[in-house]
Amino acid sequence: MHPGDVIGFGISHPCTLFDKWRVGIVVDGDRPLGLVSFDF
Repeated sequence: MHPGDVIGFGISHPCTLFDKWRVGIVVDGDRPLGLVSFDF
């Protein structure tokens, strides 16, 4: 691994995404497509 490398992390369960973060990133493979806001 080198400075500037991109590392992707997944979530273990969808509820974790809604519980911990207010915004999610929509990706297609390695390419980010946009952001999604969660309003709960």
